[in-house]
Amino acid sequence: MNIYELNEIVEGTITEIRPYGAIITFPENRTGLLHIKQISDAYISNINTYLQLDAQIKVRIIEIDEHNGFLKLSLKSVPYNERIIFERDKKATNINPAQTDFSALEKALPLWIEKAIKEAQND
Repeated sequence: MNIYELNEIVEGTITEIRPYGAIITFPENRTGLLHIKQISDAYISNINTYLQLDAQIKVRIIEIDEHNGFLKLSLKSVPYNERIIFERDKKATNINPAQTDFSALEKALPLWIEKAIKEAQND
C-alpha cells in the first residue's frame, strides 16, 4: 500500500546527513533520500550549511521505488513559501575583512606565483 504519491509535498525529519545527501524519515517508518543535487541549483560545498540533523523539512517526492517504497526527494522543487526554514547555530561570527590581517598572504603570494610559473614552464 502506497500512502505517498509522486509530486506530493510531504514533511519529514532529517535523520542522517551524509556528504552526498540526507536521509529523511516519514511516518510509518518510510524513508527517502534527498540527494545533494536536489537541495539547490547552486553549488553546495558543505551540505551542513543547508540542512540540520533532526530538523523538520518539507520535500517533494520525485520518485518512488516500486519494490521497497524508498522515496527520492527534492527540496529545490518545493515553492519557497512552503519551505520550512530553520535557524542556524548563532555561534557563528561574521568576520570583518577590514579588521583581518592579510599581510602574511600578501608576502607569500608573489612567491606562490613565481613557483607556479616555474612549475608550468617545466611541464
